[in-house]
Amino acid sequence: MLRSSAIISLISLLSSLVSFFNQLLIAKIFGASIHLDAYLIAVSVPLLVVGLISGLFSYSIVPTLVKHRTKYPQRYSYFAGLLFLVFIILAIWISSIAYFLAPKLIQLMAPTLPVEIQTEAAQMARISWMSPSCVMVISYLTAVHNTIRKFSIPVIVNTLPPLGMVTFMTLFASQLGVSSLVWGTLTGYLLAIPILYIGVAKEMVFKKFSFKLWRELLPIFTNIPLVLLSMLCFTIYGTVDAIWASRLGPSNLSYLGYGQRLVISIGNIVTLGPWLVLTPYLAEKAVLGEDSQFKSMLAKAIRMVITFSALLTLVISLVRVPLINLLFQRGAFDTSSTLGVASVLPGMLFGMVAMLSVTLIVKALHARGDVTNAAIVGSLGALIYFGLSGGLSQLIGLQGIVIAYVITWWLLLGICIWLIWKKQIRDWHKSTNFRFVACLILALIASGILMQLSQNILIEQISPIISINLAWRLMIVITVGIVSFIGITGGIFRIPEVLLLSKLLGKVSKSV
Repeated sequence: MLRSSAIISLISLLSSLVSFFNQLLIAKIFGASIHLDAYLIAVSVPLLVVGLISGLFSYSIVPTLVKHRTKYPQRYSYFAGLLFLVFIILAIWISSIAYFLAPKLIQLMAPTLPVEIQTEAAQMARISWMSPSCVMVISYLTAVHNTIRKFSIPVIVNTLPPLGMVTFMTLFASQLGVSSLVWGTLTGYLLAIPILYIGVAKEMVFKKFSFKLWRELLPIFTNIPLVLLSMLCFTIYGTVDAIWASRLGPSNLSYLGYGQRLVISIGNIVTLGPWLVLTPYLAEKAVLGEDSQFKSMLAKAIRMVITFSALLTLVISLVRVPLINLLFQRGAFDTSSTLGVASVLPGMLFGMVAMLSVTLIVKALHARGDVTNAAIVGSLGALIYFGLSGGLSQLIGLQGIVIAYVITWWLLLGICIWLIWKKQIRDWHKSTNFRFVACLILALIASGILMQLSQNILIEQISPIISINLAWRLMIVITVGIVSFIGITGGIFRIPEVLLLSKLLGKVSKSV
């Protein structure tokens, strides 16, 4: 399982690099402008629905398919085929209704935008609302792939929407403006569907739909409201940001948009492999009633995610200004844009560490059928973030939204840990978890000091620095941080997750 996770993580790294290049191109062509704000407002609710749909399938449909394939192998293919047809019908229905409601929704969300910008946003929103339909089909086909433990093709296909955006920006940005982003995304989704279908066509049979099969669908759709509620904390932030940041003036929403997309790219590098591979295994352990193995597997995954997401948070936060300057500052992305994005990045990355762990735990709750508690976590997260963002943004502006992000995710992580381990938490101070946290904090402090010293010598005291010179100096500073962290956590503290990953990556590199 761990080897598969590492291979998928390497593939997801390539996917994240494509998405990252996409962000560089957006920055160069559109910068942090009111037109990009209009795009972010237009896609915020469709992306909310896309996130809910993706979460629904990843968190709920995969365990359901695993259960049916394990318990009822003779009729699994008929069940899978029937469910596919149902989701196709739902996909068409959702986008058809949303297409007509899009202009009113834009007016409701961003009443302070100029009329011409609202019109531009409404046109993009109508195109964007076709994406949830495509994602519903894609997510189901991905779930079927994951059920039979085919992970590579879905991860590779994830690159098609950002590749579509890159292609349309390159060819049509001068004619379409920011609309090229939504057209490129939609094209990528449309291309993904046949590729995924071919890989699992034999898993679905479209005949012999008995009444018993239809009846087996009822529990799935009965649980959908709770499943969607559990996804809210992961998907609502774009919509909340569009509501509150758009009231703070031009470009503030763009700063958050760049920050969120960087966080997503970094998070995918750390967790996409464990997310995809862990879900069917957790579902199997839950079905078999192996609770101790279930918790042990989940705890190891969480410790590994926290370790490496904390490392990336430290490294990127310390070099954020020169790094954003080097990567983004060209074309329409100027110095003020660099400073704006840099101002929100440390807090969002710190929140990301907790967010990635919460995602794993919510997946675990779904895997063992605890949909009610998962829904409580999702609902609380959405309410807390909406309330804190609104209140703090009015008091201290953009940083108020960032602070709300941090508070929300770390509070949710504490709640999630209690839901899984409960009485065992009292003994954590005696366990390896306490030692893990203490060693991790010490390693981060020591690595951060070494990074800051090297940055003071190589970067901050030398100005101006041309791009090539800055690039290799940044590489040295970042290398100092990563090598010192791995040396301290693996060589001195002997943190098992670091040692395991190092050993695993060595085996993968040899096999490749």
